[in-house]
Amino acid sequence: MHPKKGYEPVILWVTGLLTFFAGLINTVGVALWQKNIGNLTGVVTKISLDLANMSGEFGESFAQFWAFVFGSLLSGLLVTARKAPKDFYRMSDRPVRRASIVLIIAAIFLFIGWAGTKHGGWKDDDNSVKFAPAFLAMAMGMQNGMTSKHAHAVIRTTHMTGVATDIGLLMGNILRREFMLIYEEKFEMKEIAADRLSAARKLTNVELESLRLLFVLLFAFFFGGYVGLYMYWTCGIDTLLFPAIVELAMGVGYLYFRTRVRKEGSKLMAEPLGCFSALRARFRGKFGKKKNKKIIEDV
Repeated sequence: MHPKKGYEPVILWVTGLLTFFAGLINTVGVALWQKNIGNLTGVVTKISLDLANMSGEFGESFAQFWAFVFGSLLSGLLVTARKAPKDFYRMSDRPVRRASIVLIIAAIFLFIGWAGTKHGGWKDDDNSVKFAPAFLAMAMGMQNGMTSKHAHAVIRTTHMTGVATDIGLLMGNILRREFMLIYEEKFEMKEIAADRLSAARKLTNVELESLRLLFVLLFAFFFGGYVGLYMYWTCGIDTLLFPAIVELAMGVGYLYFRTRVRKEGSKLMAEPLGCFSALRARFRGKFGKKKNKKIIEDV
């Protein structure tokens, strides 16, 4: 997981917020249905157990698994990779990125899961099929697919297994590199070349940047689960309205913003998640020069 440059603040905020919602939704799933929504490892295990025991819950777990896959499939249809060539899609002269549509559809799935559980009889009883986890899993699959394509590296927002693995690997890489440099310098009495030392420090900084993002995801998921349980105790299934409304607002807001910015020129849309930073830099460049000019005149 090595970004070529530092992550934009907006990427940290968006991925952190979506990971927070994933932790919150997962807590609601465990509290209400005893099901993990975004972690399919447990779901696949549950499918095998239900099949071996000929349990009636086999269909529910099977539907939840393929619902997550279907959500990722929709993201693949709507969102293109960052590095796609400009002429890859005939419909446009640049890669088509519809993150806003993904967020809107994911929010709709969350609303369906909430409405079905609250008003449609999908509650936890012996005579009803629990369809809500499948709709929530579709929403999780969509956001997971979206963040995986938009970031400089693969980012998973709905489960922490890969995050924990990457944290351990990056910390091990950094420690090994530092120990090797110290060993060569202190014990073998070798003078480390300046270019080699600079390259090592540069790679360490890149990995530290990745670690920062990974820890943001880890704490966001943990905090989402913590807050989600308290919200569930207070609001019950209505807790799902919080991520649904916010994701819908994010999708509609970004869609509106993207439409407005496109009128000003296509350059600002070269990086969809970085367009906010582009506007900010443009604003600072426009007004910062006037401010500096005024200071020079005063001097």
